[in-house]
Amino acid sequence: MNAKQLLEEMASLESRIATIYERFATKFHHAADVGDLWASMGREELQHADLLSRAAGRAGNAAVPAETKDHVAR
Repeated sequence: MNAKQLLEEMASLESRIATIYERFATKFHHAADVGDLWASMGREELQHADLLSRAAGRAGNAAVPAETKDHVAR
């Protein structure tokens, strides 16, 4: 795995987390404060995903140390 691939994987994880938070926002729409919290967190995760995707676009093909790869879930 190289730096670009790692950043792309991290961006994907952030997007998937955003989807979970958006589902919670929908589920808790009746409790405005709770729904708003989840919606806000979902938007933040999408911002993280965007930043990581942009970083991946600029990343090189440098190898990533094995111990770093072990922390990225599949």
